[in-house]
Amino acid sequence: GLVDVLGGTGQINIQGERVQKLDEYANKILIHRMERCGMLCCIASEENADLIEIPQQFPIGEYILVLDPLDGSSNIDVNVSIGTIFSIYRRRESDRTMVTLSDVLQKGTEQVAAGYFLYGSSTMMVYTTGRGVHGFTLDPTVGEFLLCHPDIKIPAQGKVYSVNEAYWSYWDEPTRKAVSYFKDPGNPSGRPYSLRYIGSLVAD
Repeated sequence: GLVDVLGGTGQINIQGERVQKLDEYANKILIHRMERCGMLCCIASEENADLIEIPQQFPIGEYILVLDPLDGSSNIDVNVSIGTIFSIYRRRESDRTMVTLSDVLQKGTEQVAAGYFLYGSSTMMVYTTGRGVHGFTLDPTVGEFLLCHPDIKIPAQGKVYSVNEAYWSYWDEPTRKAVSYFKDPGNPSGRPYSLRYIGSLVAD
């Protein structure tokens, strides 16, 4: 599966292939595996213009999977961590045969679960069902994800900010003031915050 290809050792060798090829492969593998799981009625992928309905030969479930199959793939050639982002919703009406766009376009507060897989030096799954955020690391010797980061929380006082400052000229004044505050050695922390920005959600 995709975890076997992108995870495990964390090494990714595209042998000169275009990055888009790996996007397509990730999308194909995830759709192939997820449409057979028996829990979904529909998949919406960043790589597909249309909704992907589960073929009738497979069991149909009540959930909708929304995903970015390979976030950060444009950074593969500089060996940056990449991943899969996902969100899960329950369809609104189960007595209809067709899944509609309104089933998919629900409020974020109506998510059943959301999270991401991170393919790097180790393969991680981080997710929430609304009761805390928990991180699991793949143990390839047993093929299972083991809980390693229970109840992840943002610290009350951080040390890092993450933003693409190339867009400074497009920001409104409150946004510029906030970023200037982070860079100011005279802020209450007594030193500038560290800037760490990669450009892929899963890494940042």
